[in-house]
Amino acid sequence: MTRLVNLPACVTEEGATAALRNGVLAVRLRKVPGEEGIEIPVHEEGE
Repeated sequence: MTRLVNLPACVTEEGATAALRNGVLAVRLRKVPGEEGIEIPVHEEGE
């Protein structure tokens, strides 16, 4: 299976990881140095 996702910032392949756990794919990518990010609050369900 292949899926393409557009990202809002430039990323580098260096240090990229992916893990599939309980049917959930978690992908971690590093932004290119110099790019600023925003903070997104994450709330646990049931709270």
